Amino acid sequence: MAIGLNFTVRDDKGAISRFTVNLPAGTSFDDVTLFAQQLFPLVDPLVNGAITDVSVNLPIDGISLQTTAALTSDVQEIGQFVFNAVGGFLKRIGLPTFSELKVLAGSAQIDQTDPDVAAFITAMVDGIDLTGVGGSGTIQPSDYRDADLETVDSAVEAFRPR
Repeated sequence: MAIGLNFTVRDDKGAISRFTVNLPAGTSFDDVTLFAQQLFPLVDPLVNGAITDVSVNLPIDGISLQTTAALTSDVQEIGQFVFNAVGGFLKRIGLPTFSELKVLAGSAQIDQTDPDVAAFITAMVDGIDLTGVGGSGTIQPSDYRDADLETVDSAVEAFRPR
């Protein structure tokens, strides 16, 4: 079973929402921690809310978390990314409090050419090389079945029901 890396996001009303990025089951805890530290700055510019917690089963140290959410943040507004995984499976990741600045004007489509969005997608599809920060190589995100993510299928602004 894949390892779930959980991010908790709080909006300016105090409501919280979570999203999970799965990593291969054999990933060492040190590499999970390093991956979280490298993924955080890729997710942070995509959300308006405060990322208040990153955990596996225990909190992950070494990440300077935001403590103040933007006034316009709302955990019901998400950036819904759908990735194609090996075996024809889909992996959905909904980033709560998604920044309106990353959505194409007049549409619900997330601007995949935006450098922050592109960096996040690349990290999900190609992984993050952790050798430069003391890790053991590239860690590739997966779905909960441990199937590698291959491509982005869609990226849209969506709204979660209350």
